[in-house]
Amino acid sequence: MPYHDTATRAQALALKVFRATNTQIEAQTGLTRKVVNQIIDRAIEQGFDPRAEQPTILNSHVATAPKSKRPEKQSQVKESVLAKVQRNRYGHKKTYAHIANELDGISAITV
Repeated sequence: MPYHDTATRAQALALKVFRATNTQIEAQTGLTRKVVNQIIDRAIEQGFDPRAEQPTILNSHVATAPKSKRPEKQSQVKESVLAKVQRNRYGHKKTYAHIANELDGISAITV
């Protein structure tokens, strides 16, 4: 579903509850019938009851769904690097190259 702001989704949902036609909803919000139906379906999944005596639209009914993301490799590398950042047994600080060498497969530039 394409992105539409929360207020527009709430407006379309309210218009549908008050029995506005799809043509009227599209004229006021710019949302097609298909998108309005998707908004209604998602709202019902989130607990919205369109048949209630006085239906209430909550933020959670029209909130933007969280996006799935690729897991971050950087956080794992960051923890490994921070664990290695220390002084050696002679009290000297480790260089980027030395830390990268200890971590295998990570360049000094990444460190």
